[in-house]
Amino acid sequence: MDQLTTLHYGQNTASNQLTFLSISQMSQFEIIYRPLIDEFKRQLLASKQGELRIQLKKLDILALKSLFSLFRFLRNQKKLGATVKVYWHVEIDNTYMLETAMDFAQLYQIEVVIPLAQSNRWVRLPSSSTTDER
Repeated sequence: MDQLTTLHYGQNTASNQLTFLSISQMSQFEIIYRPLIDEFKRQLLASKQGELRIQLKKLDILALKSLFSLFRFLRNQKKLGATVKVYWHVEIDNTYMLETAMDFAQLYQIEVVIPLAQSNRWVRLPSSSTTDER
């Protein structure tokens, strides 16, 4: 079971950032993160910029539903001219989360940067089918 981790949320409008971290009770994901997601959305609407960082080791159905809804919102705001950055931190051996990040990038046509843990490499997943690797 994951250890309870401190939640981090930057409310500075100059760097509107929301970070999802693993929590011990993933079933509480929606309850814990809903107010943070709502504030992130308000700030994104006001400032037209936002940064989402995902650092989860696993996802349950409730967390997936929240992410589907948030990515739908991000896609729509991006179409309206907002600057949206998404970083999905993945441990090098977590194939499930890597594939999930790739699926979200493709489904919502949002560039997702994946810094690979335990490595100085990162993979940028553009909304198209090409992938840059550095």
